[in-house]
Amino acid sequence: MSGEALAQAIRELIDQVAGGDAPDSALADAARAVQQAAERLRAASIACDSMSVRWAAGASWRYRRFSPVSGALNPLAAPVQYDEIREGTVSASVTFGLAYQGPPGYVHGAFIAGAFDDVLGAANIASGNPGMTVKLEVRYLRPTPLNTRLRIHARHVSREGRRIHATASMLAGDAITAEADGVFAEITVNRARELFGGVANDAAV
Repeated sequence: MSGEALAQAIRELIDQVAGGDAPDSALADAARAVQQAAERLRAASIACDSMSVRWAAGASWRYRRFSPVSGALNPLAAPVQYDEIREGTVSASVTFGLAYQGPPGYVHGAFIAGAFDDVLGAANIASGNPGMTVKLEVRYLRPTPLNTRLRIHARHVSREGRRIHATASMLAGDAITAEADGVFAEITVNRARELFGGVANDAAV
């Protein structure tokens, strides 16, 4: 089983824990099975620095596979999937299950903001202007439904010195449920090395 398949299986487990109503005996059996699986993985793993593992992918797009928002290798991620990437624009999609619920039947706003942060950053990378988030403004126009394929469109808008600007919208069907504007700060190779302990390389920024 690949890392992606394992991450997906854990997502399904999280969804069952968040929304299921199993008897205590079944929950206890599941807890033991999960603990045993964790011990087997721990015994089979090679100890290494977490930052080095993430940067070892060697490129920013590959590095993002560990993202808690869009990473196929991160079971915390829904995940956001990138459907189309062009110069300065990205189109993505995501389906939030019950584990991401805020108001009954709808997505918690924090996860909407996280999705926007990820796709805005991706649009900047696609434009050749990678940066770190300085300000994220989200406008929640209407509740965003769970278990619905959502589409997210983001585009790089402009750059003023070290400040980078991008905008995005989220849609459920034809309805825009939220919009976002982001301001990012340019991050150079030298700055990345300073911030990330020297494990970043030119391709990873």
